[in-house]
Amino acid sequence: AKILKRIQILACKANEFAAGGSPSPSISSNDELAYLDARLCEVVDEIRFAEAQRAELLAVINHDLRTPLGALLSNMELLQNELKQ
Repeated sequence: AKILKRIQILACKANEFAAGGSPSPSISSNDELAYLDARLCEVVDEIRFAEAQRAELLAVINHDLRTPLGALLSNMELLQNELKQ
C-alpha cells in the first residue's frame, strides 16, 4: 500500500507538470521511486530552462530579421515616393 501511494504521488507530479506546474521532490528515501521522483523534477527543470532558451532565441531572431527588413521597407517607400514626384 505504501508503494502504491508513492506511485500515485509520481503520477500526480506528472499530471501537474503536464498542466503547467513545477513539481518538487517529495519522496524521501534511497530507493528507485525516490530516484524517479528526483529525476522527474530535474527533467521538469531542464525542460523549463530549454523552453526559456528557445523563447529567447526566437525573440533575438525575430528582432534581427525585423530590423533590416524594416530598414529595407523604409528605403523602398522613400524610393517610391521619389519616383512619384
